[in-house]
Amino acid sequence: MLRVPSCVVRSVLVFLAGIALGVGLMALLRLVEAPSHGAPELTTPSERAALEARVAALVAELEDLRRGPGLVGAASGDAADGPRPAPGSPSPVSRDEAETLVDETVDTLVLERLDESETVTFFNKRVQRLHQLGAVAIEALRARVVDELRSAEERARALDLLRALDPARASLVASDLMDPAPADATLLASTLAALGEAAVERHGEILRLLALDRGNGSDLQLVAARAWVRSGSDEVIEQLGSWLEGSSEERALAVALLADFPTRTPAARALASRALFQDGLMDRGAQARLMAALAAQQGPAWAAVQLVGPPDTALDGDHRSAWASKRPDMGVVELVLTFAHAVRPQTVRIHETFNPGAVTAVQVPDGRGGWASIWAGTAEPGPAPRWFEPSIRDAGTAVTRLRLLLDTDSVSGWNEIDAVEVVGDGRHQWVAEAWASSSYAD
Repeated sequence: MLRVPSCVVRSVLVFLAGIALGVGLMALLRLVEAPSHGAPELTTPSERAALEARVAALVAELEDLRRGPGLVGAASGDAADGPRPAPGSPSPVSRDEAETLVDETVDTLVLERLDESETVTFFNKRVQRLHQLGAVAIEALRARVVDELRSAEERARALDLLRALDPARASLVASDLMDPAPADATLLASTLAALGEAAVERHGEILRLLALDRGNGSDLQLVAARAWVRSGSDEVIEQLGSWLEGSSEERALAVALLADFPTRTPAARALASRALFQDGLMDRGAQARLMAALAAQQGPAWAAVQLVGPPDTALDGDHRSAWASKRPDMGVVELVLTFAHAVRPQTVRIHETFNPGAVTAVQVPDGRGGWASIWAGTAEPGPAPRWFEPSIRDAGTAVTRLRLLLDTDSVSGWNEIDAVEVVGDGRHQWVAEAWASSSYAD
């Protein structure tokens, strides 16, 4: 017995249903529009409104049938048994149509010189439409980026578009483009943006070579070096350190890179501190930018964590790279500072960077759960930044913690501290952990 495919049966039934509905719709339309020729005349507005509502319902039902299973996707080769699109979804498109849209998008972004606002508007609209087209458009765009585009600028724009549509696929395409590395700063920047954190992991050696090769041009070198330094490896620290002692061009490159450098390790923070306090290396503007970057990498602004590590506030004033209390004048505030190694303190140095003079005591644990002062007094206010070094007495035992007490009422305004160093038993140590009874970040 001959079996007819279900999709064919469904298509025929839908077609017949459409004819029937169409005939009924035409009859109803004539009934509404022709009050004579034997048709019953409507006597009330409500009766006419009810009939018009019925006509509208039939029109909607017919439209649903035309879009329903058996008809949707016929032009594009979609399966007849596939799900019906949700109301308002885009009509199906063929691969050729998707590729045409991709071509128009890339060409317009590259060839037409739109101003910035026009480009953003155009880009957003095309991203929305390509999102609707889905995998067909994404694959067409991927193929164009990898196989067809020759211009570095065109590839960069297309890669940016692909990243907006499908970050995972953009990362794969970018990885292909990195080997060999793109010899253009614009394309390299787009490639690194698509790769994200995987850039150094997958292509660290390429980035290192580009960062060290001045023959690539300063723009390309800087883009590659900024990605490379984010690895924070010992090799990067060593290289930046040598640049800080090198030619004026090398010092300038090191300064430009330090703000991008992850400085959470002791060696990295020591390098950043060295750069900040190196005479004549950078102006106040560069110092302020580096200080802000270091504070952001360290943790919340003006929090106790800003006390950890070597000093990174080279300028006077209110800077987020130092600790500050919640309010400017709030009585006694305490700081508990922990160091990596137990020593008998011989010297304590406190780097005060805003409204100095509020420290009233330096204390050590007394062995009974309390604190004993190794210095207490009143410090003289003065200009910031400054190092305050009180004359401490012998603690009598090795300790890993110090407590500082500040009378915040004694010096008006916020009394900010950047770093604390303890010297003893041949060691110079910066704070490893910090706690404050009050901080501006609370």
